[in-house]
Amino acid sequence: MPTPVADASACNDGQGHVLVFGGYTTAGTRTANVATYDLATDVWSDTAIPDMPTARAGSQAVLGNDGLLYVLGGSTNSAVVSTVLVLDPVSATWAAGASMLQPREHFGCGIDGAGNIWAVGGDGTNTSEKMFTSTCPTIVAGPTGNAAYVGTVASLSIAVGGSGPLTFTWRANGVPLVDGPSSSGSIIQGATTTTLTFQFPTLADAALG
Repeated sequence: MPTPVADASACNDGQGHVLVFGGYTTAGTRTANVATYDLATDVWSDTAIPDMPTARAGSQAVLGNDGLLYVLGGSTNSAVVSTVLVLDPVSATWAAGASMLQPREHFGCGIDGAGNIWAVGGDGTNTSEKMFTSTCPTIVAGPTGNAAYVGTVASLSIAVGGSGPLTFTWRANGVPLVDGPSSSGSIIQGATTTTLTFQFPTLADAALG
């Protein structure tokens, strides 16, 4: 690493890098530095990511389901803290996150399959708490083309993943659809659900994109 540190926190950023946050320098002072290791080039940098807003040591870092990096707790120059710093690894910008319920230093931290970041124990406490991080919405499957006879029923469906609540809007040629009679003569149902249905479809419906 470019700068030796102790009592730092580290995690991967989901972008092919390992990030090391803060810690104590060889002079015994806390640092706000973020060291970045590029796995592809085998190169370290102290400038690829801006410094944290505050210098801290004894914190924990974890990659949330939302693609953001969370640096939790630790100690600043004044006290053990409950504050959480949030890094967007794509834009390389910092923001303040929701604070933990209590200050923690030297504690366990991880994320579960439901997207909850857990903070467990630490100096002077045996309590635990969790913070939810949402999974970004993704289209898992569909929609695919569907053939139907004129005057019958035609449906289009999608499968989605991600943390709720999720909202849906079907569009035709860039225009949002609404339930009820359409300009093409069919009747639309499910315009804000995962399944869009055309009752009594017409030839004009086949031209919708």
